[in-house]
Amino acid sequence: GFMASNLCCTEAPTSTTPVNYCLGEASAPLTATGTSLLWYTVPTGGVGSSTAPTPSTAAVGTTNYYVSQTLGGCEGPRETIAVIVNDVPTANAGTNDALCAGQTTVTLNASGGGTYTWDNGLGTGASKSVSPTSQTDYVVTVAMGSCTDMDTVRINVTPKPTASAGSEQTICLNQSANLLASGGTSYVWDNGLGAGASKSVTPLDTTTYRVIVTDNACSDTDY
Repeated sequence: GFMASNLCCTEAPTSTTPVNYCLGEASAPLTATGTSLLWYTVPTGGVGSSTAPTPSTAAVGTTNYYVSQTLGGCEGPRETIAVIVNDVPTANAGTNDALCAGQTTVTLNASGGGTYTWDNGLGTGASKSVSPTSQTDYVVTVAMGSCTDMDTVRINVTPKPTASAGSEQTICLNQSANLLASGGTSYVWDNGLGAGASKSVTPLDTTTYRVIVTDNACSDTDY
C-alpha cells in the first residue's frame, strides 16, 4: 500500500546576527522575522517562549539565543542569534600641563583603549605634539570596537618673562659694580654668583654676566 509521510517544510526565521552592545548599555528585546516565533536558550530541546528575551549587558562576552517559527502546526529549525557584549574603554587624555609662550611643543599622551581620535584637527593616534598659543582643551575619543569613552586634557599657556640683567656698567679696576636683574620672580646668575636679583661684583677685567630669569616655570636669559 501507499504510505504518505508528514514532512515539515517550515524554514528557520530570519534575523540580524550578531547583535552588539557595550558593557552596561541599555538593551532591547531580540527580534526575528517569522510566524509564531518561539525563543530558546539552547540549540535543541528545551521549552520555547513566545516572549522575545532582552539580553543582559552586565558582563563582557557572547551569548547565543535561538528562535524558531511555526507554520501550519509545524515548527521549523532554530535560527541562532549571537549577542556580543563588548568592553568599554576608560579614556585617559593625559595630565594637564603648562606650556611657556614661545616654547615649541608639548606632547599629549592618551591611553585606555584600542584607537584614539583627537579633536582640534589632530586626527588619530595615542601621542600628539601641540603648540597652542592660549589655554586649550584637547578631547580624545578612545574606542574599543564600537564602544567609546572620552576624556579632556587642558594645556595652559604661561607668558614667558622678559629677562633684564641691568644696564652695561663701566668701572675702574678694584671698584665694585652692582648687578640688578628684573623681569621675573627668581634669578640665577652665572660666574658662580648663584641666585638672587641683586649682586655685587668686582671683576678684574671686562666681564659679561648672564642671568636666567624665571616666572611660573618659564624662563628667559639676558646678559
